[in-house]
Amino acid sequence: MTKKYLSLLLIVILVFSLTACAGMRVDMPMELTIDGHTIVLGQTTMKDMTDLGYEVSLTAMPDTVSRDDKYVPFYYRLSKGAGNELFVTVYVPWGGSSDISAEAGLAPTEGIIRRVEVRTSTVEKVEAYYNGVAIKELTFETACEWGAKQDEEAYALTYEINAKDGLVKFASQSWQYEEFYVLTLQLSKKKFEQMQK
Repeated sequence: MTKKYLSLLLIVILVFSLTACAGMRVDMPMELTIDGHTIVLGQTTMKDMTDLGYEVSLTAMPDTVSRDDKYVPFYYRLSKGAGNELFVTVYVPWGGSSDISAEAGLAPTEGIIRRVEVRTSTVEKVEAYYNGVAIKELTFETACEWGAKQDEEAYALTYEINAKDGLVKFASQSWQYEEFYVLTLQLSKKKFEQMQK
């Protein structure tokens, strides 16, 4: 009788452990390195980037903010000239007003990077690395080795990793091209908010 219960208990434990493993996400770094400087999502600020010599250009900002939002996103291009550019989304705490001019004033210095996009053509003149691999040498094969799955609904050939702390996306320029072109790292909203406490 005890063997029967012990066997049943082992089966239950095995089932729970298998379903737990199936829900686990890959632990991928939410950071990249450019010329020896590490950009850590949820930690690196725009001031950190301007201190490194990057010029800041606002590319977009929201028209409205939802009542449930804690942060306001702003979209920037950071540049040191051709061959040394990246695109970031920074978050600034929202004060609660429909007028976000105060947040817009803080974003170029105090905005915290939540998302970064690096294109192979815009890092030609720098040493840029993700997960120990030069961005210039990344391929879709590398992405698949790391566990990426193809997103067949994307606008371009795209592979994604739904990582433990966010999204890692590898894409071509469009469906006309088969070569890797852009790496995007985006910290999850939950992880970003945890890091701000």
